[in-house]
Amino acid sequence: MELTKTVVISFFLMVILGNSTANVYQVGGSTGWTINTGYKNWTSDQIFHVGDIIIFQYNAQYQNVLQVNREDYNSSKAKSALATYTTGNDLINLTSAGDYYYISSFPHNVRVASGYT
Repeated sequence: MELTKTVVISFFLMVILGNSTANVYQVGGSTGWTINTGYKNWTSDQIFHVGDIIIFQYNAQYQNVLQVNREDYNSSKAKSALATYTTGNDLINLTSAGDYYYISSFPHNVRVASGYT
């Protein structure tokens, strides 16, 4: 699937082994997963750990969430999504350390925001 316009976000996970308290983060803070959120600024204020949960909240009629690899994230084209979320209230448990990349495949989204890679 080729995407011409996307909303993009990546999460850089900083892991401390033995982290016993999981945190829950709403992606984008109080504005949620929208085209008007500065995700680079939002992710720069967060430290994610294995076991944390991220929540994507959005209007499922106009958005979705695709987890993609770095190549697809950088090209803004989801050739092969690793996961697809469409409920509008998606909870994702961060089960391993690494970079996580998310985009929306809806073509009308024109604002691009990137996080850490």
